Amino acid sequence: MRNYATGVTVVTTRDPEGSPYGATVNAFTSLSIDPLLVLVCLDRNLSGLNLFQQFGRMGINILAEGQEEASVFFSQPNTNRARFDYVQGNGGLPLLADCLARLECDIVESYPGGDHEILVGRVTGAVLCSDRKPLVYYAGGYARIE
Repeated sequence: MRNYATGVTVVTTRDPEGSPYGATVNAFTSLSIDPLLVLVCLDRNLSGLNLFQQFGRMGINILAEGQEEASVFFSQPNTNRARFDYVQGNGGLPLLADCLARLECDIVESYPGGDHEILVGRVTGAVLCSDRKPLVYYAGGYARIE
């Protein structure tokens, strides 16, 4: 699967105290146009998996070329995710201030998928933030679209 190029996203939510939480995810895709649904796959060992289920909402932040640092930051265990630069979406959803595009979603379904949990989100808002090229992950590293 490492030979399949994907975009890179940071999926965000809140903890019960209101602090932001995010995780780097490349298993993200469009699921349906009507209704507008997307899905993400989160590792069952992800420390914040339960936060997505508790809050019931998630932000999909599609990273742009040059945002490798954000991708790495949100993929590291034990980082203080609250220190990142966020903007507040509807209903208090934390979203990355600087990215290619942002989606706000209500989590409508959750399914087991091997060692991952598949979250289905109904898109309630979407914003294109930049005209930069997307950050791409391919063969174990970041790649550029020419």
